[in-house]
Amino acid sequence: MVRKSINDGFGSTDHQLTVGSFPTTHHRQQQRLRRRIGRGTPTCSVISSTMPQTDRDALVALYDAAGGFNWKNNGNWNADADLSKWHGININDQGRVVEVHLAANNLQGSIPEALGALSKLERLWLSHNQLTGTIPETLGELSALVVLHLGRNQLTGNIPEELGALSKLRVLALYNNQLTGEIPARLGQLCNLQDISLAHNKLRGSIPEVLGTLSNLRELRLSDNQLTGCIPKELGALTKLELLTLYVNVLTGIIPPELGNLGVLRDLRLFKNMLTGSIPASLGQLRNLEKLDLSDNRLDGGIPMSLGQLDKLQRLYLNQNMLSGPILKELGDLRALTHLGLYENDLIG
Repeated sequence: MVRKSINDGFGSTDHQLTVGSFPTTHHRQQQRLRRRIGRGTPTCSVISSTMPQTDRDALVALYDAAGGFNWKNNGNWNADADLSKWHGININDQGRVVEVHLAANNLQGSIPEALGALSKLERLWLSHNQLTGTIPETLGELSALVVLHLGRNQLTGNIPEELGALSKLRVLALYNNQLTGEIPARLGQLCNLQDISLAHNKLRGSIPEVLGTLSNLRELRLSDNQLTGCIPKELGALTKLELLTLYVNVLTGIIPPELGNLGVLRDLRLFKNMLTGSIPASLGQLRNLEKLDLSDNRLDGGIPMSLGQLDKLQRLYLNQNMLSGPILKELGDLRALTHLGLYENDLIG
């Protein structure tokens, strides 16, 4: 029996606690996100003579606050060169900064409030660094922002409510930090969101029901936190959702039958919670499902016969529950199935 360990960052494959070689993984993740959100405003190598000084000042504030002298690449930063020549900076044809891309660049220190002055910024990539401190509330003023990627840092404090004002945001990636507090309900106002990853933090409280109104959402990762309460049945309205990971929390109650409405879902992982009740037969409607992990909960009853219809299913983990009854012979007909975990139940056969 192959048993998995735990992970859930952007683009993770199965359960692995460490993300292999960063350059390869990170490049693949960004390629996927860029295909999904598009490139946004075209960049331009010719700088406008009317470029607002505020953009330059904001970037200098970042350089000073995040230890720019020790970055892996700080080419032309804090110098007289045009911003178009600063490492990781892209501008539009008006000379305004539209992208800051400094992922995996040894940033150490804090994110300055001054970044909120980059009023044309569309993409902010500061992931895979050693940033500390809190997420500035002023980032909620970046009204053009499409991507906010701060994953894999050491950020603390709450997720600012002000991020709920980023009406154009499509990607919110804050995973693998030390964030606390509750998930702001205001995130439910971000109707363009496609990817939310808040996994591997210390978030508490319940999953806001309003997240079920994010009709464009494709990936929702809230795993490895300290979330409590029930899984909102409203999540069953996310008809574009392809991935839902809520594992390693303290969630209680039943698995909502409404999750069976997620017709394009490929990956559902709810393991290591305190879920009770039976496995909903409606999960057998998820004909695109490739991974289903409900292990290490308190589920009872039998294995629904409908799971035998999941002909794309590759990994099925139901172990460490209180399931009873026969092991369905239909599971043996799932030709794509490579991993099956049923141990530590009261199953017969």
